[in-house]
Amino acid sequence: MAVLPPDGEVSLNRSPSTRPHLVTVALLVGTFLAALELNVVGTAMPTLVAQLGGLELYGLVFSAYLLTSTVTVPLYGRLADIHGRKPVYLAAILLFLAGSALCGAAPSMVMLIAFRAVQGLGAGGLIPITITLFGDLFPAERRALMQGLFSTVWGVSSVLGPLVGGFIVTYISWRWVFWLNLPVGILAALLLALGFRERLERREGVSKLDLPGTLLLVCGLVCLLLGLLQIESGQGRWLLPGAGLLTALFLLQERRSPHPMLPLALLRHRAMAVTSLGGLALGGLLFGMVTFIPLFVQGVLHGSPTRAGLALVPLSVAWTLTTFACGPLSRRLGYRPLVVLGGLCCLGGTAALLTLPRWPDDLLRHMSMVSIGIGMGLTITTTTIAVQDEMPWSRRGVATALIQFSRTIGGMVSATLLGALVTAGFSRGLGADPRRGSELLDPARWATFSQATLREASLALARAMVPAFWAMAGMGLAVLLVGLAFPPLRVSTGRTEAADAHE
Repeated sequence: MAVLPPDGEVSLNRSPSTRPHLVTVALLVGTFLAALELNVVGTAMPTLVAQLGGLELYGLVFSAYLLTSTVTVPLYGRLADIHGRKPVYLAAILLFLAGSALCGAAPSMVMLIAFRAVQGLGAGGLIPITITLFGDLFPAERRALMQGLFSTVWGVSSVLGPLVGGFIVTYISWRWVFWLNLPVGILAALLLALGFRERLERREGVSKLDLPGTLLLVCGLVCLLLGLLQIESGQGRWLLPGAGLLTALFLLQERRSPHPMLPLALLRHRAMAVTSLGGLALGGLLFGMVTFIPLFVQGVLHGSPTRAGLALVPLSVAWTLTTFACGPLSRRLGYRPLVVLGGLCCLGGTAALLTLPRWPDDLLRHMSMVSIGIGMGLTITTTTIAVQDEMPWSRRGVATALIQFSRTIGGMVSATLLGALVTAGFSRGLGADPRRGSELLDPARWATFSQATLREASLALARAMVPAFWAMAGMGLAVLLVGLAFPPLRVSTGRTEAADAHE
């Protein structure tokens, strides 16, 4: 029985003609598409810049994509609850493919940045609607299995991304890094269109969308992310207060709107509120790992780019295997013990990272990655399943999107602020400008420096990363506190669409 009542808008139901296995394949193909894009573009960027020029705009190629894909996550969740999962997912993937086609044909760096923003507008809907559909189609135990497959696809793409990107750039053209999305995305769209049949009962008010709230949220997030991106230059101090004001106006609008994009009643549900707060810490920890562990391997240990890229494989493998076990374990132990155990694993793994700057042992690093991966698998999978079980069908899309949104925001804030902190500390340690520091991190230039200079750079970077590792340990502690605050919910043995439709 869902705690929150339906909002009087829609009743969503799966048609008996739906083929869940075909839909699952479609969603996994779409997941592979979104995950591969995150990992493959970075490999192509040096060649791309060499051909298009615009080195000073390098960072905006990533920022434009990340900005638009972040701000659209809650909007897609709301639209999926209003108009159904299928049409919104298909619209998102088609928009993503249109952006990919345009990126591949971009004649300049400025146009590429604009087209990456278009690509991000579509990407914002792929992951949250995928997780929502898993919640719609499968009961709790099988949902854990589906999220295990989801994590597997994500992990495989993180390994293949740099390899695929390198091959395409070396033997074909950087433009095919984007055009490769087209056949994969079209396949995912066709499989979903053929396999998923959705019944949508429209009720009074269904077509209404909170446009003022949507605009305030988007503008507030744009100010927040741009302010964080420019915080080093000091310009962010004008944007961050604006983000706070717009957020306050957004919350006021949501309280007054009869059809809010983000129903604040969701946050009155303890599991939803705790999971959203935990998402900030989990996202910050995940983005911190992705940002700084490869940098540590390449910059401090002078490992190759391939070795740096593979440094996160133990985390991905442990996360994936743990996710498969969440269904049977939650049925035996309940949700809360798994979330607490996950928090302990995250805290233990991040505490071990604190020793790396002084004792850069490979075995210790691998063990910490495994511990954090287990913690991520237990915490993220279990809280997502528990919240989806507590939500009626008509709220599940926006609830899932809110969880994903909180993780993304936490990751953005973490990566941006800690990245600025590490960069500033590295430059101070070298007594050099940032360009000099970048040269010392480039494997292609190592042969031009003396061993003494490289050793000095390694020590300076190791010292600069100490605050980042402490911050990640703090995030690990926050994940544990979230686990302790998580309510002891009853584990569902399975929900039927008929029950959802009549809640």
